[in-house]
Amino acid sequence: MAPKGLKCFKEKIPMVRLAFEKMYCLRGTSKTKVSTAKDVVELMTRIYGCAAQERVYSVLLNSVNEIIGIQEISEGGLSSTQVDPRVVWSGALTAGAASILLVHNHPSGNIEPSQQDRELTKALVDGSKTLGIRVLDHVIIGGNGTYSSFVDLGLMPQ
Repeated sequence: MAPKGLKCFKEKIPMVRLAFEKMYCLRGTSKTKVSTAKDVVELMTRIYGCAAQERVYSVLLNSVNEIIGIQEISEGGLSSTQVDPRVVWSGALTAGAASILLVHNHPSGNIEPSQQDRELTKALVDGSKTLGIRVLDHVIIGGNGTYSSFVDLGLMPQ
């Protein structure tokens, strides 16, 4: 029979593995500083390419807003995807992030935040208070360079 602490650790291994598996670590490279939603869009548009499926990423930042990693959180269908906040936070904690930017695409091109987008953002901001990792913005990328930012729209929960 395994000691009690070992059993608890084994149950957490899949989450830790997932956090590393879908993370693009940028430590040791020249750091890119993020100042605006447009900066994030320029970076992430290269990653999204012409994605036909909705994908959610977390851009992981250090205390001076330099990107230390990019984590793929979820890939879904043509119009939605499920986001597990535990995956978001496991990656941020593993990377030692001071803050995150949530970014996802709307393959339809409609950059209006959905009710699901608003609820997810609120849930992550609420969780961030306990963890001490700030959620700076939630950016939605459409097509042809279009995007919306929760901060710019005044939708970012306090």
